[in-house]
Amino acid sequence: MIIMSSMFKYAISLINLVYCTYARDLYSLSVLDAHGKTVSLEQYRGQVTLIVNVASECGFTDGHYKALVNTKNLLKDTGKFEILAFPCNQFHGHEPKDIGEILEFAQTKFGANFPIFAKLNVHGDDVAEIYKYLHEKSGHSPTWNFWKYLINHNGEVIGFWGPRSDVQGIYSSIMSAVEAALEEEKMPKIPPSSAHAGDDVPGRRPISASMSGVPVAAPPQPSKAPVTSPPPVDRSRSRLPVNEPRPPAPAPSRGSDQLVSPTPPPRKHEDL
Repeated sequence: MIIMSSMFKYAISLINLVYCTYARDLYSLSVLDAHGKTVSLEQYRGQVTLIVNVASECGFTDGHYKALVNTKNLLKDTGKFEILAFPCNQFHGHEPKDIGEILEFAQTKFGANFPIFAKLNVHGDDVAEIYKYLHEKSGHSPTWNFWKYLINHNGEVIGFWGPRSDVQGIYSSIMSAVEAALEEEKMPKIPPSSAHAGDDVPGRRPISASMSGVPVAAPPQPSKAPVTSPPPVDRSRSRLPVNEPRPPAPAPSRGSDQLVSPTPPPRKHEDL
C-alpha cells in the first residue's frame, strides 16, 4: 500500500511537471478558487498580475496586506493590474486558518480588494502547478511567506522578490509593466478581413475593391469656380459726340525739326 501511494504521488508529480513544462504561459494554467472550484487564469490575460503566498500570522502580514491593498487602489483605474493571493501554511504554521477564516480576516482587517484562492503548497512533492511553473521560469521557489512574482500581460514571469522587499519598493517595476500593457493596447491592430491573400507575394497584383466585385464609389471631383464673362466695355465714351467741337491741334514747338511755312501776310489790293 505504501509503495502504491508513493507511485501515485510520483505519477501526479510527473504529470504536473509535463503539464507545466508545455504550458504556453502562466495564464494557460488553472487554479482552485476559495470555494474549491477550478478556474482558469486565462481571465487575467492582458493584465499584469502580482502573485503572493500570504499568511495570517506572520511578521510580514500587516505591512504586506496594507501595501497590497494600497497598490491595488492606485492601479485599479488602469484596468491592467490584479493581485492573486494564495494562502500557504508551509512556513512555521503561519496560516492555520481555513479558507473561510482567511477571507474574513483579510477583508475585515485590511479591506482586501483582490482575489484570494484556495490554500496550497508552494514547494515540496505536492507543490501546486502554478508554483511549479513559477519555479521553473524564475529558478526560485518561495522560502518564506509573502514571496512576490510579477507576471506581465502575456503571462511571462518578469520579476520575483522575497518578503524583505516590500511592495512599495517594487512599485516602479509594477508600474512599468502596467504601462507596457497599456501601450500595447493602444497599438492599431489590422483585422484579418482587411488583408487579402497574395498582397505580399512578389509579382502578383494586389486584389483591389473593384477587382473583388465590391462597388467602388467614384472619387469626388474638384469643384470648379463658375466662369463669368467680363463686363461689356462702354465704347460710347471713346468717341466724341458729332456736334461737339474738336479741340485745336497743338502748335508745334520752336525746337521742332518740322518745317513750318510762315503764314503769308494778307495781299493788298493795288489801285489800277
